[in-house]
Amino acid sequence: LLAQSRSADVSYVWDGLWAACADNGSIAIQGNYAFFANYYGLMVADISDPANPHFVSQVNISGNGKKIVLSEDGKYVYWGGGYGGVSIVDIQDPLNPQIVGHYLSEIEGVRAEVRDISCEGNKVYFVHNPYHKRFGRVEVLDVSEPANPSLLGFYDVAEEAVSYTHLT
Repeated sequence: LLAQSRSADVSYVWDGLWAACADNGSIAIQGNYAFFANYYGLMVADISDPANPHFVSQVNISGNGKKIVLSEDGKYVYWGGGYGGVSIVDIQDPLNPQIVGHYLSEIEGVRAEVRDISCEGNKVYFVHNPYHKRFGRVEVLDVSEPANPSLLGFYDVAEEAVSYTHLT
């Protein structure tokens, strides 16, 4: 698990302390820190000693975190949170992560559940479904100004969008 370079799905992470992350979250690893998306937001663990990881900080974000990805420069976590949209978290100080931006997406006036997320440069790609609808959407955000993410474009898909892979 710790050998994964950017992010990986987790079904069970270390006993006890990380059980809350195991349901449907994801993990991203950078240096001596692991970043976990979970129901409550973003948790940060010091993994410098993999046999004894320990919790160091947390940012509460509503929306039931599904997926996270690190920015290419390692300064931000892009957090895809169920019906909570996409949050941008500054992780330059892992002991004190801060939400710096947020984008809430809706389709036909209905909040959409973020299912997967990816990034490349100053673009964040995510796929989502509106509640009780049988179609989905892929959206692209410009995050060059993390405090003000803006929609660059979108593509509607005819079936429920569960996940996707961004290919370069």
